Amino acid sequence: MGGRLMLKILKVKNFALVESAEIEFAPGFNVLSGETGAGKSILLEAVGFLLGGRASASLVRAGAPGLSVEGVFVADAFPEELRRRLGIGETKLVVKRELDAHGRTRAEWNGRRLPVAELATLGESLVDFQSQNEHQTLLKPSLQLDLLDRYADLEKRRGELRGLYEEWRKIEAERDGARLSAEEREKRLESLRLELSAVEAANLRPGEEAEIESAIPLLKNAEKAAALIDAARSHLSEDEGSAASRVSAALKGLSDLARLEPSFESLAASLEPALAAIQEASRALGGRRDVLSMDPGRLDALHGRLEQISRIAKKYGGVQEALRRAGEISDEIASLENNDRRREELDRRARSARQSLERVADDVHLKRLKASRKLESEVLKELKDLGMPEARFSVAITMDAENLGPSGADAAEFMFSANPGELEKPLRQTASGGELSRVALALKTALSGADGVPILVFDEVDAGVGGTTARAVGRKLLGLSAGRQVLCVTHLPHIASMAQAQFAVRKVREGGRIAVAVERLAGEARVKALAVMLGGEDQSEAGRRHAKELLT
Repeated sequence: MGGRLMLKILKVKNFALVESAEIEFAPGFNVLSGETGAGKSILLEAVGFLLGGRASASLVRAGAPGLSVEGVFVADAFPEELRRRLGIGETKLVVKRELDAHGRTRAEWNGRRLPVAELATLGESLVDFQSQNEHQTLLKPSLQLDLLDRYADLEKRRGELRGLYEEWRKIEAERDGARLSAEEREKRLESLRLELSAVEAANLRPGEEAEIESAIPLLKNAEKAAALIDAARSHLSEDEGSAASRVSAALKGLSDLARLEPSFESLAASLEPALAAIQEASRALGGRRDVLSMDPGRLDALHGRLEQISRIAKKYGGVQEALRRAGEISDEIASLENNDRRREELDRRARSARQSLERVADDVHLKRLKASRKLESEVLKELKDLGMPEARFSVAITMDAENLGPSGADAAEFMFSANPGELEKPLRQTASGGELSRVALALKTALSGADGVPILVFDEVDAGVGGTTARAVGRKLLGLSAGRQVLCVTHLPHIASMAQAQFAVRKVREGGRIAVAVERLAGEARVKALAVMLGGEDQSEAGRRHAKELLT
């Protein structure tokens, strides 16, 4: 493989008409040939599905519970960007995607689940599809500018442009938001001050609500609680025979004993913490008793405070949220009170951001002009090789400095004329299907040096061509395969004969149903297939001789 990345094996099950097929592709140029409607494009569609293409239950073969497509990609070393993003350390990447009859899909690479969105990104890194549908996208000026920038290696500068544009628009939006009239500003300030005053008046404190809720049950039963506290304090320290007085008497006796026998000192010391604990408990109960003896309206006051906290919390989603909102209001008030100075700063920043954007846009414009001249020359050379010696092709670039966007100030349009004497017009207005196929191939060939996608897929690239032009198309495809793998559907023997591997696709009847069969052609079988494609019988000596000539 010479280090190139390629699709080595494609396994397809229950995909449209394909019940089961396994293809082992070769490096370089591969073609799928067969009669119209045999299922060649279905196999390429399966590759597209594998790499993030559309998933519809209609793709599942009738009567099957679901479909699956698996691709084995191999390389001496995968591109660094892919290895970094997917963590690939191997030289083999197995991608599998399934779809059930209800339209549910799942994908994986090397046995690990892969989101379909990331699968599509992976697909763009691995395979570039060129079909009649993709050719139509060439007619979009926005894509034409993208192609030109890829050719000019401006993608990094495009990223810089996008970042500068987004920064400029962000500052512009801030500035527009700061442009309040004096009346609007005063109204806003009045509203914010009222809101802040209401929050500050509540004098919120985190945890207060829980404290109040724990205190209310005791206050509701204040009389009973006071009696229980009084009784407990009597037993602890108030009565003549209380625990404190008894422990104190015992401690005095042990202290007297210690003077007679020192070993009693440790016993006396062990009672001291008990006495201190009893006295502390009595004091704490006294404090709680004092609360119960306070203003009899305290319970109502606590209920009122709880209701006030609850109103604020309900409005803002909690006490912490209310305090956070108060901070935001204070910041906005400060900003509005300093609005003039802020607007001046935003004006300065917006001018600076716009100037930076314009500088890069001007530089990108000049590089695009230079690259467009080179691209025109290369595409014209390719079109001449493809049987269109009189065709004219140019890139019209217009710059509108007043309408800067994320890609700069330029618009690009591919201009084309197929015949001498005709004025060049936008490609979307002039090219027929066959001409568009050749322009697309010419562009792809010209862009091949700048395009790092390792696998190219062509479907119906031979539309509207034949004879000498078909040979030219084949040579172009073979040339593209020198640096990457090319998969191509073709009806033309001149193109098929140039492939390094040719696969015959045909419909077969199995058990009363139609299915698709795929066979790699080699030797005499390939000669016969080419003879049929030439329009003769495969047994015809003239047809076989012509086929051999094409192969050699």
